Amino acid sequence: MVIFHLYYDMIMAGIQTMLVNIANEQVLAGHQVKILILNDAVNQSLYRSLSNKVELVNFGKKVRSKNLYPIVKMNVYLITHHFDILHVHNPRLSRMIFIPIPQNKKCCTLHCLCNGRLDSDYLFKFNHNFAISKAVKQDIYDKYKIRAITVYNGIETSCFKNSGTKKSQTDGKFHILQVGRLYTDVKGQDLTIKAISLLEKDLRENVVVDFIGDDQNQGLESLKLLVKELDLQNQVNFLGLQKQAYVANHICEYDLYVQPSRKEGFGLTVAEAMASKVPVLVSDVAGPMDVIENGTYGFYFKNGEEQDYSNKLAAIMKMSTQDIDRLVEKAYRRVADNFDVKVTANNYLIEYQKILANS
Repeated sequence: MVIFHLYYDMIMAGIQTMLVNIANEQVLAGHQVKILILNDAVNQSLYRSLSNKVELVNFGKKVRSKNLYPIVKMNVYLITHHFDILHVHNPRLSRMIFIPIPQNKKCCTLHCLCNGRLDSDYLFKFNHNFAISKAVKQDIYDKYKIRAITVYNGIETSCFKNSGTKKSQTDGKFHILQVGRLYTDVKGQDLTIKAISLLEKDLRENVVVDFIGDDQNQGLESLKLLVKELDLQNQVNFLGLQKQAYVANHICEYDLYVQPSRKEGFGLTVAEAMASKVPVLVSDVAGPMDVIENGTYGFYFKNGEEQDYSNKLAAIMKMSTQDIDRLVEKAYRRVADNFDVKVTANNYLIEYQKILANS
């Protein structure tokens, strides 16, 4: 099978890692895979991560440029190169495909909750739509009455170290980690800081939280001001953007992973923490709740409620090691069985075969 994955760009670390993993797994399964990227915005580590059997084609459109040449070049490429499946990973790209492509050769994945004309309004152009979680699938149906198939995002479970020395064993502190771009309107880092400030004094002084993520949305300064205002300078650290390998090797050193997102379609970093055998605490938005199966494999608090967040932190800090160990072992099994990239890549291949068989 010849598979083309079509993207706008490849600068978001989470999406890049997932796509690389899926493409690499699909070529291992014996298929020919190409990644087509419209915009000239590619994280250079992408080139180093891809299998040499995956072809990367960049059409070189400058971001926000109105030059039509790269779009024409993309269409010429699609009409002159054979493919069995064109897998579009951003619905908006449908308006830039001018050539007629049979419905049985194309499909689309929505990687986030519906957000209006930026993405979701173009889903109707595809007969075959995928959603990265049950939450996104339901969102697509509620807003557009479009039926989608859930294929969970995937991670390389085996790449995540899940044993070793905890930071708490060296300094006696309770260490918390949150990974994600510093975009508080979505990722909620401010809620983490406020929740820590609400802990009783003996617990508050015993907490250290590390934030990993880039400042793409310019939230760092406001978060630093909040830390200073709440007098938490000695307990909150901003580690900046780190490579995936760093994250994979160091999550296991923490006592708790938190994801207080105000909105989230899935929660890839939650799955990564579970693969690292670290307990997770998330807001009760649909995506992360799907990952922890509504509390079976992790903890949750009411979205946006700082006091409830703080109360759950306190309760987790007081739990026995035996109870935590039992939970993280169950959570690890869930990730390996449901969210491993091998499962994701194979599930897509199964769906491609159904599309082709029903053409």
